[in-house]
Amino acid sequence: MTSISEFRLPLRLMLGDNDPEGMFLYADAALDSAVKTVFRMGRSPAGFSVSGESVTPDVPDGTSFAKIACETALMLVCGEETISYSTRAMSVRRNGDRIRNLVTELRCRLSEGDTFESYQTFVAWIQSYTGIGELTQIHVAAPMFDVSLNGSGSSPAISV
Repeated sequence: MTSISEFRLPLRLMLGDNDPEGMFLYADAALDSAVKTVFRMGRSPAGFSVSGESVTPDVPDGTSFAKIACETALMLVCGEETISYSTRAMSVRRNGDRIRNLVTELRCRLSEGDTFESYQTFVAWIQSYTGIGELTQIHVAAPMFDVSLNGSGSSPAISV
């Protein structure tokens, strides 16, 4: 069994809640409750559940642990707004959207993998992403040079 308290440090790091003085934005109880809520709402990977203060069965791999942590972090920053104020001597800005976007990107990478790395060429990635089987002609005219991409199938020709 994995203790729910093991999720606290990763969550604090993901949320930017790492004050060396120990003055945290989120109390330990709030982080624990958020982890439990992820399981109760069915947002955790299949096969895991909460039993008291632990996750059963034991979370064996880093990917499942990270998915649970990402879902919990998203739940915590879901209602957070951008806060900004300044005085002559200091300014403070807390951007909830930035944290939410970073956690969302991490969650997508965990669930789908890094999609671009599985393709050998950029053209193959574009063809699969757009659903275009053949690139007939793309012409970009810029003030300093022109670029044309002509090709069909897997052998494009690029001229500059």
